[in-house]
Amino acid sequence: MFADVLDEVCALLDPYVEVPLRDVMFAEAGTPTAALLDRIAFGYPAVFALQIAQYRLLESQGVRPDVLFGYSAGHMAAAHTAGVLSLPDACRAVGTPARLAGALPKTGFMAAVEASPGELNPGPGAVIAAVNGPRSVVVSGDRAAVRRICAEWAARGRRTHPLRLDVAPHSPHFDALLDDYRRALESLDLRASRLPAAPRRRDGLRRARAR
Repeated sequence: MFADVLDEVCALLDPYVEVPLRDVMFAEAGTPTAALLDRIAFGYPAVFALQIAQYRLLESQGVRPDVLFGYSAGHMAAAHTAGVLSLPDACRAVGTPARLAGALPKTGFMAAVEASPGELNPGPGAVIAAVNGPRSVVVSGDRAAVRRICAEWAARGRRTHPLRLDVAPHSPHFDALLDDYRRALESLDLRASRLPAAPRRRDGLRRARAR
């Protein structure tokens, strides 16, 4: 089940990538093909493909969600799982920004930092891109700015972890893509959701649970 679904999703995403996605995902470690996963043009679709295959495997075993929530590629995985997007449309919603982002200048950087969103002020050139927990945030933006943040917090004894990406998602670096992305999404066939969805925010999760 897992392998069949993964093959199906990869085939739908292949028109958006330069090398067949499955070949990249299963390339031998240390090869140039395997290194393509560090590029958002391949890493973003690969995450989505794995999420859909994992969901279908769990569904085949009788496991079904009560509430959906997602972040980044997980938004589109949740939208497909909830029935809002068909699989081809979800792949278009994932493949299009990945392809557009792949053409951006490689001047961005992301890193996970052991800090709360209230205590970390990114300063010029970077933003808090995600809050993963009470003391876990992701910063994104200019390479020099994110490295400065990592150095500052490492000096305080906090853990920092650079992410293996060549651009800066969820930051103003991606503003240049928005118009093209909106045009690509206009033709998607959006359907009513079969499940409550609460992407990104805890208050949204509480509202979804209350339905």
